[in-house]
Amino acid sequence: MNPAVMNPARLLADLYTPLSPDEPLIRGPDPPIVPPELRKCEWCSKSSRELRRCAACNSALYCNRECQKAAWKRHKTTCKAIATCVTGKPNEDAVLAELRAIGFSSMAEFSEALADFREAHGWALACIAKAAARREGSPEWLTPTKALCIHLSPRSATERRTHRDPGSAFWIKKLNFSSSDSVDELRESRSGLSFTTQNEHAEDPDYIGALLVVYFIEGFRVTMSVTYAQFRPMVLDLPSREEQGAIFDDLSMLCVGCINMGCPLRVLEGNDPIVALPGRFSRVQGKWTWKPLFNDWKEYRGGDAGLDGVLGRLRLPDVSPAQLMTAMSRL
Repeated sequence: MNPAVMNPARLLADLYTPLSPDEPLIRGPDPPIVPPELRKCEWCSKSSRELRRCAACNSALYCNRECQKAAWKRHKTTCKAIATCVTGKPNEDAVLAELRAIGFSSMAEFSEALADFREAHGWALACIAKAAARREGSPEWLTPTKALCIHLSPRSATERRTHRDPGSAFWIKKLNFSSSDSVDELRESRSGLSFTTQNEHAEDPDYIGALLVVYFIEGFRVTMSVTYAQFRPMVLDLPSREEQGAIFDDLSMLCVGCINMGCPLRVLEGNDPIVALPGRFSRVQGKWTWKPLFNDWKEYRGGDAGLDGVLGRLRLPDVSPAQLMTAMSRL
């Protein structure tokens, strides 16, 4: 498709113009702003070197028992799903053998790596979910039997030791929608996640429903899932399906590309909350801390081979990533 036939001037005017201070905040990925530190309390979002992991699932982090108790209603479905996935000695041995084959010594190590990966790329993963849902069709298509499947391939143990960056433990191999029986069973067993999402947004008139996202890890039988709240578009005069498709495809390609090159997209505190920047994690005072490659997309002049390759594959080359994210927040 030739981007020139898509009337980019109208798109820029209608969708890509940044917000003025007088306009209401348009909804972006939830939550849009997170601390620069990788690990934070699941309940109060504070970051500390003394955070403790849930003993049952080794995934969620808390400041103390008070935060853990307060978050239990929200966390219990995920916790039980992870904690019971190796119930029974024969199954436990089989799971451990699979984990060792893909480079992890234990379920605890794997759970920690996956939790860090999802936290590092939380902004991008939420955007991928939204773009995929919109690309599939009208927002009202959400049904209880459909799920977005994100297929992850784990980096080798050698690669993980070399990079050490927790955002690089996995890479996205494939995205697809599924409505199979296994997805139905998973949705039923994880129904608490959907109910939590629904309860959190029940008062929002623009709330449509929860998109179930299932993570499949290559070489490992256990799946993980999460739900993302979906909302009606914020603009009335939507561009054509072809124009929308280019926006959804570009945003997904940008997010997947940054994830696979180990360059997490996150919002810089104090910046526009719907525009994320690429950056990397490094150890600062004993904590993994994210730092952006630059402070504004307008500053980037090229030079990072990985990022240049990602940007070079976008279908709308004349639209900056910041404009793309602004447009996506309104669709």
